[in-house]
Amino acid sequence: TDQRRVHGEFKDLLPRYLNFIKGVVDSDDLPLNVSRELLQESRILKIIKKKLIRKALSMIKEIAEEDEKNSEDDDEKKDDEKKDEKKDEEKDEEKKDDEEEEKKDEKVEPKYPKFWEEFGKNLRLGLIEDSTNRARLTKLLRYKSSKSDDKFISLEEYVDRMPENQKNIFFLVGESLEKIKESPLLEAAKSQGVEILYMTDAIDEYVVGHITEFSGKKLMSLAKEGVKLKEEGEKEKKVAEKKKKKKKK
Repeated sequence: TDQRRVHGEFKDLLPRYLNFIKGVVDSDDLPLNVSRELLQESRILKIIKKKLIRKALSMIKEIAEEDEKNSEDDDEKKDDEKKDEKKDEEKDEEKKDDEEEEKKDEKVEPKYPKFWEEFGKNLRLGLIEDSTNRARLTKLLRYKSSKSDDKFISLEEYVDRMPENQKNIFFLVGESLEKIKESPLLEAAKSQGVEILYMTDAIDEYVVGHITEFSGKKLMSLAKEGVKLKEEGEKEKKVAEKKKKKKKK
């Protein structure tokens, strides 16, 4: 078969938000004996671009999934350790210390938080610009929150632990974590057990403007006037009705 190598950079092969990815594209489908300009307009090249973006986002997703798997494994180990501790209470203390040190060495550090801190802005830019892959990029978002103990969490994790009567995903935008934590708006949310996502980058305001919802939940700013943190349950509605009736009397 006739093989040709096309030299040069194709800046349009990957969108600018994925400009941190480097690599070589190997394809038997590219047309030969054509100029670079015509090659860039090729239908085949457009298909390759689409597949490259999907592959890149899939690889990023795998980093996050590997962290989740390792976290689950660590939780299982902790449960097993608790059971073993009950059985082996009479074991020598020095031996226990050695075992604990070994387990610390075995613990795998999560990779996605470091990736997010370095390239999170790229992914957020992609969410704004790339409507085709917006749903995929939304799943890759990570934020610290009022309940995350200074760890990054996904929107999926947030939704999984939402109270039943909470209908929206709440966030607060600020210059820094310290500024957000000083906000008086947080107190009401904390008292009602509502988790708040902390958004500290200027681009986040544009990001939430492009996410209509996630898992059927709307993203809503805690700073919005008249925001309701939770829907009223049956008991609360009855109490409110009784108060209204008393006022009328």
